[in-house]
Amino acid sequence: MRDSLQLIQSMEHISFNIKLQQGDEQAFKQLFETEYRPLLAYLTILTRDHAQAQDLTQQAFLKFWEKRKTLNVNQTPKQYLFSIGHNLFIDYYRRSNTRMEIIANLKHRALQEQFEETPSDHLQTRIDKLHTIIEQLPPRCKEVLKLNKFEGLKYQEIADYLHISKKTVENQMGLAFQKIREHFKNDDELILFILFNFLKNKEQGIYRN
Repeated sequence: MRDSLQLIQSMEHISFNIKLQQGDEQAFKQLFETEYRPLLAYLTILTRDHAQAQDLTQQAFLKFWEKRKTLNVNQTPKQYLFSIGHNLFIDYYRRSNTRMEIIANLKHRALQEQFEETPSDHLQTRIDKLHTIIEQLPPRCKEVLKLNKFEGLKYQEIADYLHISKKTVENQMGLAFQKIREHFKNDDELILFILFNFLKNKEQGIYRN
């Protein structure tokens, strides 16, 4: 009985890994929702800096998605993800120590500025870009998008809340994503999903205050 259960679990594990390798969006979303907080907690312990841990967590999920085809079907996605996160921390630690040593030795502002940029700058630029695009949407369109993406309301719930039809909500969401995709032509839906989640963390506590 126990052997049969282990066999079923093993088959489900391999099936899930294959879905991730093939770029299955639902599988990746499930991994993101399950492992984001544990990975963030792990990296917070390592860095002792919550903001830096968030940054490394973001990079880890993006790198996992980019390297998903190299995932071994016999390795758990969590192990692979945490391995990526740990390696990113090692790189960050080495980079930070090198930067501190150079600044301490040379005491030169120009060199300090040279080492200020980190690999996460590009990611932050994309998050800021998404925020700017959203803020430039028409008022009703922006409100509908934020209620859905940041507040987690379903289309019918938004319709009831704003006293509009569900069809209007669908049209406004379609318009919003049309505008967003115009500026993110080279990014697939999963990258936008990740960017929305990172932006949501920043927006929580701001919208509808």
